[in-house]
Amino acid sequence: QLTIEDSSIINEPENIDLLSRILPVSIDYDDYFLYHSSFYRPISTTKKHCEITTIHDFTHNLYSSFLKKTVHNKLKYSSIKKSNGIICISNSTYNDLMRYCPPNKNQKVAVIYNGVSDDYFKIDHPTETDLHFLSSNKIVGDYVLFIGSRANYKNFDFVINLLKETPHLMLVVVGEPFNQQELKKIGKYLLERIILVTNASNNQLNILYNFALAFIYPSSYEGFGIPIIESMKSGCP
Repeated sequence: QLTIEDSSIINEPENIDLLSRILPVSIDYDDYFLYHSSFYRPISTTKKHCEITTIHDFTHNLYSSFLKKTVHNKLKYSSIKKSNGIICISNSTYNDLMRYCPPNKNQKVAVIYNGVSDDYFKIDHPTETDLHFLSSNKIVGDYVLFIGSRANYKNFDFVINLLKETPHLMLVVVGEPFNQQELKKIGKYLLERIILVTNASNNQLNILYNFALAFIYPSSYEGFGIPIIESMKSGCP
């Protein structure tokens, strides 16, 4: 149970377990309050409150297994239907909302775009720290940059095939280590032209954007696509 002592924001720990994330949160507060969960978490209270839900995308409807989609949508749709107000982070997500879980006439819906961190900016004069980060990761010459999940709809296979056709380019991938299936697709010789960076900070991502020949993002579907605006703010094509 979370008890609100004043008009402050109550944040739960970032490392909260999955079961806790899907169970109702109990809030005890006598005055009218605003409840906004970023993961469609239900609320258990008899107190008067206004519930807001932010929807990022409907990826599960298109690309997840039946079981994963069913569990996720049970939480999401329940949260949407109980909300007084709904925020969509793009017009694309708004259109998907109207397609998959249309709100009723009493619910207010607004499109409020995602922002981009000030950690991303164009580097006009590289520092020793910038250059050291690149050299320590053996990043030299022209490279294209791929960031984030490599799930099926992200089309990483396309990037692998692109690299085969451009022997003068390196590929820098930011994300999880390659699995065995990916390593098999890449092959031993192509792997020599790929540099994997894991657990990169925002500052390090900004360096990678700035020095890349181009950023590649061949995703089939995004609710918004935050790396696109990170790239643009960093001056990376």
